[in-house]
Order: sequence, then C-alpha cells, then structure tokens
Amino acid sequence: LFRVKYKMSFAWKDRRLKFMNLRKSRFTVVKSEDEYKNIWWPRVKSVNTAEIDDAQYHTESLVTIEKLQESNETSGLSSLHNSYILDGSLARIHFSYIISVKYICVFSMEYYPFDVEVCHVKLILNREQSRKIEIIANELQIIAGRYLAKFSLVDSYMCLVEGEDNGAIMTIYAIFTRNLVKFVLMTCLPTVLGAAIGHATNYIQESNFHTACSMNLTILLVFTTMFVNAMLTLPQSSFLKMSDIWLLFCMALPFMDVILQICCLRLRTRLEAENLKLEKLFEEREGIEMSSRMRDEVEYKLNVVKLFMFKVKPLVMLVFVVMFWFLGIYFRVNRLEKIDVEGADGVCVEANYSSVNDQSILKMNSM
Repeated sequence: LFRVKYKMSFAWKDRRLKFMNLRKSRFTVVKSEDEYKNIWWPRVKSVNTAEIDDAQYHTESLVTIEKLQESNETSGLSSLHNSYILDGSLARIHFSYIISVKYICVFSMEYYPFDVEVCHVKLILNREQSRKIEIIANELQIIAGRYLAKFSLVDSYMCLVEGEDNGAIMTIYAIFTRNLVKFVLMTCLPTVLGAAIGHATNYIQESNFHTACSMNLTILLVFTTMFVNAMLTLPQSSFLKMSDIWLLFCMALPFMDVILQICCLRLRTRLEAENLKLEKLFEEREGIEMSSRMRDEVEYKLNVVKLFMFKVKPLVMLVFVVMFWFLGIYFRVNRLEKIDVEGADGVCVEANYSSVNDQSILKMNSM
C-alpha cells in the first residue's frame, strides 16, 4: 500500500444553469450551502484503492464560478430584485478538493534494492456520466519533488484511455526507484567492514587461534541478526531478493574463515609431527623416504589452504561485490528502458515538477 495526497481539480460548463449577480472579478466563490448542493459535478471513483468509497468530496472543497464574458441581461420587471443574469454557457464551474488515499501497488521485490516500481492511481466515471462527458487530460503537477524518504520518483504520467464499460479512464502513473544510500549505509558498509575484520583474523598468530575463531563467530552472529531483521522488515516473498543473496554471501565469509583456520591449525600440527618424526628417523636412518613423502603431502595441503585463504577468497569477495552492483544497476536500467505505461495508445501528459497540484479538466458535451 502507498498513500497519496493529491488535489484534483475539474472545470466544466452547465448550460442548464443561470448565474445571478456574479462579481466583477473573474472568479466568484460559491459559499451558500444550498447553491453548493444544487450544482452538479462529476462523480469520480478510484479503482485500485485499499479503502471503500474513498473519493468523497469534503466539505472544505472549493467551488468557484469563472465568468468568461460579460452579460447585460437582467432579471426583468417580474422579479422582486433586479439582478444581472449570466447564462451557464458563458461561465465555467471550477471544483477542486484535496484527498489522502491508500492505493494498492504490486511491488516486484526480486531485485531489491535495485527494483523499479510502477504504481498508478486509476480514476473512472460511472457509465451514465461517461456517456455525456468528455475527459481532457490537461496537466499533472508534482509538488513533493523527485526525492522521497525511501524512493526516487523517476517519472510520472497522466494518461487517458477509453474503457470498454466505464467510458474514459484516467490513470496517473508514478515510476519509482529505491534510494540506494540507505542500503549502502545500513547493509553494505557494516557487512564489508565485518568481512574485512574477519579476513584480518587470518593473519593472527597460531597461538591466538581461539581469539580469531571467537571474532569470526561473533561476526557470523551479527550477520545472521542482520539477515533475520531484513527478512522481518521487508515484505514477505516466496523468492530470494538480491539483498538476501548479499547477506547470505556475507554470512558465508566468517564461516569459511573459521573452517580455513581450523584446517590450517590441523595441518600445521600434523606438519610439526611429521617434522619431529622425520628428525627421529634421520637419527635411526630407517623409513626416511616414506616419512618425507608424507611430510611433503601435508605441506602441500597446507599451502593449498593458505592460497585459498589469502588469495582466492579475497578475489572471490571482490568479484562478487563487482558483479552484484553491476547486475543490480543493469537490471534497474534495463527495467526503466522497458517500462511502458498502459495509456501509451491514449493521450498522455508528462508531469511538471515545479507546480502545485494535479489537474484534469472535464468538458461537458451535452446534458
């Protein structure tokens, strides 16, 4: 769910009405409650809302009459009060209201935090009014700016398409990308520092093996807590997200360090034992060749473990980080290029980010 607060403005002509004593200024505000109730306005419904009957017109809604031209027509002698009368075709009614509504938006979280989300606000008229009203997409204006708390607004459109049963459908599309700064500071930076500290324990002397092992297990516990918190905080899904892959890889690093350090300790112990055994055999001059072969085999295994510990593992870490960010940025750019809004075949208006409200104009054809 995402909450949208917007101002919707309508303008139309009603030839059935007669306006009396409009002000000399261009706009006249309708203040009388009786006049307010007698004015017709279009009934707009939101389709994809999480709340029932959300598009209610508030009492603080503003109705104004715009005088398009002057009129010299008066009420005549039969009227008690002498009034200037303006025909409805010579004035335009403006109606606007502000509303805050929760809308349903389906998120694709598999590429989180590189996901690109397309949310929309779909507004329709009922069938009876859609036969008599033509909707004209006029202007979409954004006042919140492009950069929000968690997302960045890449683009926004207001599109008008013809529906099959409900007449014209006006849809406002908002294309969001997630801000990566939060992910970098709260996930990447702590895990990279923790992985670096865990790798640094490989250079600790053998006599401090217990200290190195304890540090790696502590780092593993911290990474596990971060992974569980991320799973509980983010929306539940049946697939792994890219952030989950990052955290799982980081959890595997201290575990690998512990295993490699244990292997090194075990092989060093065996190598020392083989060296002592070989020295003893040199003194006795028996079985030297076989013992030397076993010592070389243990030394070879120790060198392989050290090679993986000090060269292969850092290289794998570097390749993973580069590939993770490369694929994430690639998926984001590719998704933005392939986005196509529903109203591409209709009339679409791009958002203006320097103005004040969201507007659409309704033009009356006949009543």
